[in-house]
Amino acid sequence: MKKTRLILTIAFLTIITHFGFSKDCDKCDTDKLIELSENLDNLNYETVKNFICTFDLTCKNNIEFSEWSNELLFKLIEHDAYLLNRALNELGFEYVKLIGQELETPVIEFDLKKIYVLIQNSKGPKSIIEEEKKAIRKAAKKEGIKLE
Repeated sequence: MKKTRLILTIAFLTIITHFGFSKDCDKCDTDKLIELSENLDNLNYETVKNFICTFDLTCKNNIEFSEWSNELLFKLIEHDAYLLNRALNELGFEYVKLIGQELETPVIEFDLKKIYVLIQNSKGPKSIIEEEKKAIRKAAKKEGIKLE
């Protein structure tokens, strides 16, 4: 009886957390891209968190969102990698993986060596920084660029 109650409680909390998490963010929301784009020179944590929160696997079907969000992600790193890392730390490992996938496949040409150094020198949890660096190394390898 106690075991069943524990399992039901865990299942309930998992479901509530999952649906609560999903409601907090509008996936593939171009308004958040506009907000980040207009504030790149004056970034704040909420703008960055709202931007990162819009990422989702379903956004791959939205070409405009996918390309623009990818470009803005690299610009965000150039402006303030720490805010990115802080938002990823709060949002969770699911987002770290999503952002890693984005970093592996830049849609326009960026100076990957510069991006790598910015990530390497940024503040934040080491696990997040390592995931970002690994993704940039993969992107660089595809371009024939050796990092480190």
